[in-house]
Parts: sequence; C-alpha cells; structure tokens
Amino acid sequence: MANIIRVKIDVKKLDKTRFFQGKPDRNGHAPLYADLVLLPRREPGQYGDTHMVKQDKKKGETVDLPIIGSATEKESSYSQSPTPAPQQPRPAASQQNDEEDVPF
Repeated sequence: MANIIRVKIDVKKLDKTRFFQGKPDRNGHAPLYADLVLLPRREPGQYGDTHMVKQDKKKGETVDLPIIGSATEKESSYSQSPTPAPQQPRPAASQQNDEEDVPF
C-alpha cells in the first residue's frame, strides 16, 4: 500500500491574480493553473491534518500568503498501478483420434 496526501482547499481564498495560463493541448483545451505548496506541520492539527496548503510565492517575493487549506497524509489502498491478474495456463488442445469423432 502507498501513502497518499488528501488535500482540501478553500477555493474562495485563492488569489486569482496568481493564476497562469498553460499551453493548449491537442484538443484545444487551455489549462488555467494555480501553484500550491504543502508545508508540513510540526504537530498534527485538530483534525489530524499533517500539512497546510498555501499558494506558492513568486521567486524573490517576500509576501506572506494566507493558509488556504490543509492536507492529511494517510496510508491508502489506492494502487499506484494496477496489478494484472495472474494468467492461468491454457490446457493444450487434446489430440483427437478417429474413435473419438463419433457423431452422437
């Protein structure tokens, strides 16, 4: 099992002036991004949250951005990649002789 980090953010607290446009994909969809960072907490919060979430700062910026959410690291049953089911060997085709070719 792998650990996952479940994130909850208050989208109303996002500074929309920090959003940036990505390159359109081959279907013409132009993504709109927000850079976020997870900062580990010294102690888990009231609800077991292990990280706080903030919007990322631009290089050289000294502004302190507000906490916009929290994240919790947990063990998960989610699989990183599906495990294929083992394949059973197929029995070899039986050899038929003339006595077995009875029409009834």
